[in-house]
Amino acid sequence: GTLSGNPVAMAAGLAMLELVQAPGFHDALEASTHALCDGLEAAARDAGVAFTTQRVGGMFGMFFSHGTVDTYAQAMACDTAAFNRFFHAMLERGVYLAPSAFEAGFMSSAHDDHAIAATVQAARDFQLQRQGKCNALLSVAELDHFAELMPNAQTLLNQAMTKFNLSARVYHRIVKLARTLADLETSGQITAQHLGEALHFRCLDRHK
Repeated sequence: GTLSGNPVAMAAGLAMLELVQAPGFHDALEASTHALCDGLEAAARDAGVAFTTQRVGGMFGMFFSHGTVDTYAQAMACDTAAFNRFFHAMLERGVYLAPSAFEAGFMSSAHDDHAIAATVQAARDFQLQRQGKCNALLSVAELDHFAELMPNAQTLLNQAMTKFNLSARVYHRIVKLARTLADLETSGQITAQHLGEALHFRCLDRHK
């Protein structure tokens, strides 16, 4: 490689090989990976967002999808636009993830409990700063205040309610999800695009 003849790079590589042979190193690394992935899944679940992870050792992947992602086809069916919004929202909060929805992330021994907690909190922060709770916990009255739909989004939701005979409970769940999708885009307004994606996720949820 480019640095194969560099003495500083070689010294660093040899030191790393000594460190990873320490008893319990890989067990601790895997535990940190699980802590991060479980925390992100919990944050997504609280927000009503379809999200899952895959992990092995210190390597992990994140997918905006219902259920597990085990195959190429399942990975390709994930919502890459949602990942893109999530990537930029996290970047604005100082968390640097791999920019591709299909690129693996890697845990290191430098990622301690504080770093993991800060990463998970960053995924929740936007909602908490605005309203003091995650979107999934908003009351009906709070939805009227924090999740007002733009006219075209309201029209789309009204049409879906009539066409699919949706209940009031489902109505508010869709609005909460649309609010979260708008948050991932750091958008103060819930547009017809956000509402359409929320309806799409709702359909997937009904047929999984």
